[in-house]
Amino acid sequence: MTQPQQNISFDKIKLSGWTVHVNTAFPATALETLVSDEDFDGLRGPFEEVMASKFARVYKGSISFNGQTHNLYIKQYLYRSSVDFLKHIFRPFRAMRSLKASQILAAENLLSPEVIAMGQLRKGPFVAKSFLITRSVENAPDLTTHIAKVTDLKSKREFIRQLAETIGKMHAANISHGDLRTGNLLVKPAGDDWDFYLLDNERTVKYNKLPDKLRFKNLVQLNMLTDKNLTNTDRIRFYKTYLQQNQQAIPNPKELARKTALRTAERFSKKL
Repeated sequence: MTQPQQNISFDKIKLSGWTVHVNTAFPATALETLVSDEDFDGLRGPFEEVMASKFARVYKGSISFNGQTHNLYIKQYLYRSSVDFLKHIFRPFRAMRSLKASQILAAENLLSPEVIAMGQLRKGPFVAKSFLITRSVENAPDLTTHIAKVTDLKSKREFIRQLAETIGKMHAANISHGDLRTGNLLVKPAGDDWDFYLLDNERTVKYNKLPDKLRFKNLVQLNMLTDKNLTNTDRIRFYKTYLQQNQQAIPNPKELARKTALRTAERFSKKL
């Protein structure tokens, strides 16, 4: 399996009032092609807008430099309300939190898209605008798309085992993902194995002890995965593998499984 890049370093530069942290492994002149000139506003094209939440704008595109093409995503973070805007006087803004979360995940050998740059534009003490540029994870559909294509029984069981190990390892490291819906997990084949990339990490947090409610939340989010190829036996198989890495933290695994199933059913019924 792919090993995450750890201890990535960043250079801090100023650009038209923006403060931009640039991955030192990324060609600086290539970044200038993307973000330079005095009218820089946190976006450079030609980039195509893709579907995102109403509190962000996401664009994908590519730039070429010295014969190498870099496929990238730019995520611009929008404030949910004036209160949300004011909160960022006292806590890191979302792009910074996402950058820090990617470093936390890498330290635990968990994967997320490589951060190319992170920028902020301040107005006095406030972060007025911010963005994150990440490298595209190629040939990696989301979890829902991938599981629909897995029809071989042996392959499916091994896939579920590796997925459960990944989530189990994340929780065993006391890390909660902020939004572990299936669209935020990319699946990339790695020989006979699979790599799992975690997206949208601005609310991903490492605790001294993972709160039970956040463990429960993540398990329910994953349990919302539906597909004709996925059976109740598969879900049980996932849970048993997950528990192998979290037994000490879950004193009553049967009760957690029951609550997860009930909450999942409740959420499904609200969608009908």
